[in-house]
Amino acid sequence: MKTVDAKDMTTDDLAIALMKRLCHSDPLPITELTRSLGIQRSQLERLLALMGHSDALGGLDYVQEIHDGHRALVSLTDKGRALCADNRATRE
Repeated sequence: MKTVDAKDMTTDDLAIALMKRLCHSDPLPITELTRSLGIQRSQLERLLALMGHSDALGGLDYVQEIHDGHRALVSLTDKGRALCADNRATRE
């Protein structure tokens, strides 16, 4: 997938771009996501807070950060996978 130009994107646009990346290839390293979305790590962390879940912040519970040895990855949750499957079904 090609890199996104994030400078004029809204948070909604970035959330959609993140979900598209993860629906296409799950999980993905954080470094690859920051590069492909064209955003800084801090921006991705804020996006993950919105798209993920925490007891303190709430969130949509579509993604989660996981660790594979020394690598930090972002993966879809069951709810995120269901959203991807629903989206594919409506396009067919």
